[in-house]
Amino acid sequence: MPVLLFVSGHARAGINDPELKDILDRHIEARGGLYAIKDLVSLRSEGDLTKDGEHIADVIIVQKYPDKIRIVMDHDVTKLTLGYDGKTCWFSKSINNHKGDCIKLEGDEQSDIVRESDIIDPLVHYRDTPYTYRLAPAQDVDGSATYVIKITRPDTSGFELYYLSEESLLPIQREVFLPDGNGGTTRYSRSTYADWRTVNGVLLPYLVETQLSSGHSQTLQWETISPNTGVFDYYFKKPD
Repeated sequence: MPVLLFVSGHARAGINDPELKDILDRHIEARGGLYAIKDLVSLRSEGDLTKDGEHIADVIIVQKYPDKIRIVMDHDVTKLTLGYDGKTCWFSKSINNHKGDCIKLEGDEQSDIVRESDIIDPLVHYRDTPYTYRLAPAQDVDGSATYVIKITRPDTSGFELYYLSEESLLPIQREVFLPDGNGGTTRYSRSTYADWRTVNGVLLPYLVETQLSSGHSQTLQWETISPNTGVFDYYFKKPD
């Protein structure tokens, strides 16, 4: 699921580790099963974003399989819109309904959006992605034993670690690591997932809490998540 901050035509991921494949397959079953996941073609999520405990925006995120996303954040007279159509990331800002220029995003700004574009998450679609999946050493998270899965995307910098509960097989936490400029990596964000509910047969988290490397924290609380609302591809394209 998205935290604010591909696959047709690409080579599919090949996983040779039978233990990792077994964990991912059990994760898929825990989320609702492959048929329910494949039936979830689009999502429209509406909710509230707070930063350091203060409300900063009403948020709408629309996603479409496999990798399209549009994020709209409204606060008073200001509206921020970000989009990704599977190829191009873009950003626009309007004040009092007066639209500013639409800007193409590249580099780390593009990577931030691409990382959130997977509908549900990149684990449930591992058979169809070009990502690299590796099983990392197991760790405890807040007293819960977890499987740790490292994901590297070909079109973004850094990598992600997903922590799956050994008991429920649901994600407890995700960490994003970015290059530190000295040949290593540093943690950019840590997100925890809670308030799991069933949407169209698939378990999704309605609460995402993120701690940023800057020291700030943000909370995304979904009020509604609507499945398969019907959305055309042009909705995600950069406006002219």
